[in-house]
Amino acid sequence: MIEGGSVDSSALSALAAAVGSGLIDAMTTDAWQTVRSRVARVIARGSKQSEEDIAKQLDASQARIQASRMTAGRLPVKQSERDVWTRRLDAVLANNSGLAPEFEFLLKLIRETSAKSGTAVTQYTAAGRDAYTAGADQHISIRSQDHDER
Repeated sequence: MIEGGSVDSSALSALAAAVGSGLIDAMTTDAWQTVRSRVARVIARGSKQSEEDIAKQLDASQARIQASRMTAGRLPVKQSERDVWTRRLDAVLANNSGLAPEFEFLLKLIRETSAKSGTAVTQYTAAGRDAYTAGADQHISIRSQDHDER
């Protein structure tokens, strides 16, 4: 949770990324309308656009994601939309760090509504060289020929 006076910009960026990722995942759930209206309201407070205009942009993103569900290009579309909204949310927070508690509330709302609809929120983590991530168990073993070469 982000609290106190000065807020680290990397913490704000991480918060924006988590909300952006959850936002995109929520676009394909029954909770979308609830999430959409709250996100539009918070972004409007931190930008010069109206809540209605932001809601229209969110709907356009959701329509692109829904349309891509029927094609092989689903993942690139979701990633592109995730990148767009993460950058946008990051810019809103960079210009108004006082909205951090609102973003934390959004993240909590997205997680709760996604859990109720049976959808998991995906969190993306950047890792350095020689790092491996897995969505389930990951088994690494040395093949016998690799071991014999030592």
